[in-house]
Amino acid sequence: MRKICILFLIIVFPTISFAQNDEITWDYPVKPGTKEWKNLKTYQERLDAYNIPQHILKTITTEELVKTCLKYPEFRLIFTRNSLQQGYNYIRTKFNGFKELELRIDAGHELLKVYKNYKPENINNKSSTLKKGRHVLKFTYIEILLANNNILKNLNAKTSQELLTECLKKYKKKKDKQSTYSIIGLETTVLIIARIQKENLTKNNSKFDNEVFNLFVHNGILINPQILDEIVIESEKI
Repeated sequence: MRKICILFLIIVFPTISFAQNDEITWDYPVKPGTKEWKNLKTYQERLDAYNIPQHILKTITTEELVKTCLKYPEFRLIFTRNSLQQGYNYIRTKFNGFKELELRIDAGHELLKVYKNYKPENINNKSSTLKKGRHVLKFTYIEILLANNNILKNLNAKTSQELLTECLKKYKKKKDKQSTYSIIGLETTVLIIARIQKENLTKNNSKFDNEVFNLFVHNGILINPQILDEIVIESEKI
């Protein structure tokens, strides 16, 4: 009977694993390019297959949930809308992991722990275009999550300041390699800064074009790339 139960678990729950401390982790059971993925008839079925079962979704640690969200196979869909923010709004309706992450009080703290280990300078100019692209996307994905207002609002003052400092440092290092990061690689960093500093920056709104500033901060729509440097400069003065 015990062997039958173990076999049942292996077959039914192939994507659940238990760490030594009994924490549940999750890996996507169906990945692009696999036989299982190809057998799904529609793209919607493929998207649905990525969703985390509810009993796992509510018990997985925030640390593991962050890892799972950052590995979401269709994160690239954020580029299918008019802005990265609108793109994120779309994929959060398709994958339940993002909605759950927004509910976690410690989501920002766990994301920041990962973010601190991301080094903008760790890209070789001789690297292939594909490798450079993946490096840039890694930042885009975590920064669009960190820029989420539902996550930012749960940060305490200390963690919020740590995140702001980290973003300012990363922005400067990205600027040093702007040919690699381009505007897309810079805007998500500044979006975090702008949303953390929104109240203070609004007081100094004479420095900005109100429409341009508000569209960027509230909707993630970047009309004038020049505002990125302006936001960073003003934030450093505060």
